[in-house]
Amino acid sequence: MTPQRWRQIQDVLAAVLPLAPEARAAFLDEACRSDPGLRDEVAALLQAHDGLGPIDALAEAFAGPLGGPRPRAAPLEGHTVAQYQVQEKLGGGGMGVVYRALDTTLQRPVALKFLPPHLAASPEAKQRFLHEAQAASALDHPNICTIHEIGQTGDDQLFIAMAFYEGETLKKKIGRGPLPVEEAVHLARQIAEALAAAHAAGIVHRDVKPANVMVTAGGRVKLLDFGLAKLEDVTLTRAGTRLGTVSYMSPEQARGDTVDARTDIWALGVVFYEMLAGRRPFRGEGEQAVLYSIREAAPEPVLALRPEVGEALSEVVDRALAKDPAARYQTMDALLGALGGERSEAGRARRSGRRWRRYTALAGGIAVLLGALWIGAGLLRSSEGAALDSVAVLPLENLSGDPGRDYIADGMTEELIHTLGQVGGLRVAARTSSFAFQGRPVDVREVGRRLGVATVLEGSLLGSEEDLRIVVRLVGAADGLQIWSGTYDRKLEEVLAIQNDIARAVASALEGRLGGEALAAAAWAALDPVAYEHYLKGRYFWNKRTAAGLHRAVDHFRQAIDRAPTYARAYAGLADAYCILGFYDWQPPREAFPKARAAAQRALEIDPSMAEPHAALGYVALYYDWDWEESERQFRRAIERNPRYAVAHQWYANYLTAMGRFEEAAREMQWGLALDPLSLINAAALGWTYTYAGRYDEAVEEFRRTLEMDRSFVLAYLWLGQTYELQGRTDLAVDTLRHAVGLSGRDPIVVAALARAYAVAGDRRRAEALLEEVEGGGAAGYVPSYEIAAVYAALGHAGAAVAWLDRAYAERSHSLAFLKIDPRWRPLHPHPGFRRRLAAVGLTP
Repeated sequence: MTPQRWRQIQDVLAAVLPLAPEARAAFLDEACRSDPGLRDEVAALLQAHDGLGPIDALAEAFAGPLGGPRPRAAPLEGHTVAQYQVQEKLGGGGMGVVYRALDTTLQRPVALKFLPPHLAASPEAKQRFLHEAQAASALDHPNICTIHEIGQTGDDQLFIAMAFYEGETLKKKIGRGPLPVEEAVHLARQIAEALAAAHAAGIVHRDVKPANVMVTAGGRVKLLDFGLAKLEDVTLTRAGTRLGTVSYMSPEQARGDTVDARTDIWALGVVFYEMLAGRRPFRGEGEQAVLYSIREAAPEPVLALRPEVGEALSEVVDRALAKDPAARYQTMDALLGALGGERSEAGRARRSGRRWRRYTALAGGIAVLLGALWIGAGLLRSSEGAALDSVAVLPLENLSGDPGRDYIADGMTEELIHTLGQVGGLRVAARTSSFAFQGRPVDVREVGRRLGVATVLEGSLLGSEEDLRIVVRLVGAADGLQIWSGTYDRKLEEVLAIQNDIARAVASALEGRLGGEALAAAAWAALDPVAYEHYLKGRYFWNKRTAAGLHRAVDHFRQAIDRAPTYARAYAGLADAYCILGFYDWQPPREAFPKARAAAQRALEIDPSMAEPHAALGYVALYYDWDWEESERQFRRAIERNPRYAVAHQWYANYLTAMGRFEEAAREMQWGLALDPLSLINAAALGWTYTYAGRYDEAVEEFRRTLEMDRSFVLAYLWLGQTYELQGRTDLAVDTLRHAVGLSGRDPIVVAALARAYAVAGDRRRAEALLEEVEGGGAAGYVPSYEIAAVYAALGHAGAAVAWLDRAYAERSHSLAFLKIDPRWRPLHPHPGFRRRLAAVGLTP
């Protein structure tokens, strides 16, 4: 390793060590996105030391000063260690490097695993290395790698001598594609046998994955690497620390909770799924997305990917991957039985004393099965047996021939999403992601895969001028088979009743899977139908995210409130509308944000349980009051009230970005994206966070990914062009922003961004012409002074830039929240006027 590489590692370690253990994975994903190897090296060091404290202690443990290179081992090939002649390096990981060697005494091949030299001075690393040898050597089983001895070289380097096996890892086998079903079952049984033996000895492996499974040339499984194993009465890991390989972690392991043998059952379920499907069941962009999928998402049933697997094996996988440990197989013996194999040796020894209980349980099980068949009537389970605990509501299709009824179809869809979201135990895909499928033919399997849901609600709206017919059906996302359907004929003024009836019917169809309290959590309050119709129209226009649409939304929310003065959701909608009007400078901040605050406060007076008004209050505190403590308090309260409210995560991330807490901001943005994966604003806002953090390449990648979803999304073009400008890629910046100006209808913010790009590129004539257009106001009623100041800064007119920032301050421009971290102001940092303005908004230089 070069000194330069070691310094890179040091920089990342210095940033990651102060973070809480649960925050480190997300930080590493983002900090090392362009260099996965660097991420792996740092993660391996952290894992090996179990989060060892300060960086100086960590440096000492690595046996090298911070200024020096990471120690490298002298080449071992051709050397003799004890009685072992080292022949070739086979591979390595965070806790060891493995060589093939010859035991010169017994004339047999062995594998030697060495503790890396940079960990040799760490007592924790040595303890874990010894722990691995102790755990594996305590087990004598044909499916567990044999440990011959643990030794030490003359320079105190630890090694483990193990049996050498000709063959390949299961990871390499799967890399060539899904395994034949019979072979996958055969290998899964052997892994289960090995784990059953470990569990009988009081050892939980905790790192079961294909890379730790060797398949010999004869098809025999050898389970490797007990470095993270948990022994009874032995603790090497602090409470709350997450160890293991993320893709194979159980939900409880991912949370850092105490784990037992059932965590290995989950991991084997993941491995078995991967053998059958050729891919992992829980995936995502970055570790946090994978962790969220593990905790929240239902994997696509393996039967849908490979029908030849059969229902019986698919159910085995489903049960092994149950989120709740109590719902999984409780012992590895039980899983072995389900795989059709003999129980483990330990299990067979216990079996004879349990025969009578088994016969009794069998009789009881038959009675329970008959009762379930009588009660369930096929509604509670899809054909693959997947738990129906999640749903995506697709936009109702307006087939009435009257575009004026689009607001009814869209509004009802949104209200169904909201109402079903109140049902306890039911996870509902966010509105933005569901509406991403609007207006195009959709395969429900694609919806299930992209949104991670087990069921899909779809339907259409028909009718004459006064009458409505709503047809809806609930289908399984894995197979497209219908679970429930309903047809509702109502008068137009009864639209609220239709929505309530549909939501109640869907919840009833899923009630058996959601638990007895599911329906109690849903609210079915009556409401003035005219007020409700105005509310639907308000949300319809609010979701258009245009200046005209937002102004129309305000009108409809106000009419809803006039009809129903205690309608809390109408006040929440009004607050959201004013927030967005103020943010996009479509209304002067001094007008928009105080109205947003008043509406949000009124909503909470009526219904204190709502999350949305708290998010709006946090938004106002951030962008208008510059009250940083209050802003964070309100955002946190919104997330506490509804952890699945993706907007609150995104807005809280905006706050964290303004505070310069970039790694936390990226994590919140990723949570928002995990909750609402097809949200354009969430995707673009993650790139926007990277831009402010100075991670321009990653920002560009996020903006491009956003534009792949929607080529007409102006904001992504605006932020992409501004990022190109900061990178010095002015030709790309100008081209991108010219396109954005056309798409936006010459929005003054976008025009100002193009003027600045021209200024940076040295084209003062075009820059000044566009600046004159923006200063004149054009067609806009409000001119964003902050953006005009940025153009003057690029033209080198510091005094004019500060003067326009003073105007922005007088207007209470929301953009001043980012004054400290906006890279466009770096040339002005020494200017007294800039520092005065920075202090005025409560930020320190």
